[in-house]
Amino acid sequence: MSFFPELYFNVDNGYLEGLVRGLKAGVLSQADYLNLVQCETLEVTVT
Repeated sequence: MSFFPELYFNVDNGYLEGLVRGLKAGVLSQADYLNLVQCETLEVTVT
């Protein structure tokens, strides 16, 4: 049982939220967003 569940929000949901915020802020292009959405892990994107 966690006393502060909001502290763990990004651990579980931060990746998706980051993608959406990046797209809306213009940091990610539509092509970048589509490529990242298809990845199962971030390790796939590291070269």
